[in-house]
Amino acid sequence: MSIIIKLQGLPLEANSVDVRLYFLGLTIPDGGVHIIGGDEGTVFIEFANDEDARQAMARGVGTIKDSNVKLLLSSRSEMQSVIDSVRQKHQQTFQQQHQHNHQQQQQPQPEQPQQQQNQPPQQQFQQPILLSQVPPQPWFNVSAPAPVPLLPWVQPVQQPPPPQQQQPPQLQQSPQPPRPSLLHPNQTLQPHDQQLQQQTQQQQHYNQNSTNRARGMSGMRGGDDKLFADKRCVLAASNIPYRATSKDIIEFLSDFDIREECIRRRYNQKGQPTADAKIAFPSQEAAMKALKMMNKKTICGRQVFLKPV
Repeated sequence: MSIIIKLQGLPLEANSVDVRLYFLGLTIPDGGVHIIGGDEGTVFIEFANDEDARQAMARGVGTIKDSNVKLLLSSRSEMQSVIDSVRQKHQQTFQQQHQHNHQQQQQPQPEQPQQQQNQPPQQQFQQPILLSQVPPQPWFNVSAPAPVPLLPWVQPVQQPPPPQQQQPPQLQQSPQPPRPSLLHPNQTLQPHDQQLQQQTQQQQHYNQNSTNRARGMSGMRGGDDKLFADKRCVLAASNIPYRATSKDIIEFLSDFDIREECIRRRYNQKGQPTADAKIAFPSQEAAMKALKMMNKKTICGRQVFLKPV
């Protein structure tokens, strides 16, 4: 059973939240704050248990919204009787107001005088004035003004004629001489054509010489043809370093009586030695011995391979 405490002196601007904050820390169930108001600012508060009600009464006099309040013990019957009396007062006030409004609606309204009823409504606006009713004014003239004559010494300004666009001069192209292949058999070549033909022939001759020179520079060079006649005495060497010379090859085969005329080196079109060469030995036995002993040996730090031709 909840305990009821009556609080008096609650200001008009306070509400149930302010009351709960005043009793902060105490248990007030939902709907436990009943604000009655009135001249005394009465509020009934329900607490969940006796301990909370006892602690609330121990607070005595305090302030809510800068207004002094005091606490009194109450009961549920007192709270209910106060609430019922307030409701009855509100109902009586509402009924009286309703009856008063109903009586005012039923009272007959006073009749207006006969003159006011028959009198037509006054015109609030005047009738518009038409433009045709306005008399013409003597100073109003719609005719166009007469042109002002020019003075005798003033002459009209004449605009200069627009400049004519000049076309750029056309360049005359000299006719190109016909090609020799298109000339008639009876026609002769002009000096210009003869010079062009000579230059063409010189260029062809130079190209032919360059080709022949390149062919002569490439391929195997050096060595005595008589020493290379017997293929059994010749070995083919490959992977020779480009920087290796004939002296390096002779030193490489120093045990086999090799001379410079025994070496035939391959050159490219630029005249540079390649990695291939042919070496002629004094006899077939010497060639076979060199194949077994010197194959895969190094010249200038590079391994050289030997094989029969």
